[in-house]
Amino acid sequence: MLKNNSIRKKLHTHLTGIGGKDGRNIVRFIAKRLISKELGKHFSWFGQKSNRNLSVTNIEKAIMRAAKREKPAISERDVVHN
Repeated sequence: MLKNNSIRKKLHTHLTGIGGKDGRNIVRFIAKRLISKELGKHFSWFGQKSNRNLSVTNIEKAIMRAAKREKPAISERDVVHN
């Protein structure tokens, strides 16, 4: 994750403010802000279809941390299967 605590807090505050109607929606909106379409073509949440595994990255940690702030009960299962 980001080494600078101040930057990490600003990022978290910004991502938390994105919001959405449900957990999956929140995660999708945050991911769209963090990951370009071109980069997104190479990732999937669990690395399906020969893509890289997003769920083991620091980006995933930042997304889920912000989403949990908005919807505390959200889990990866909600994001993938909802």
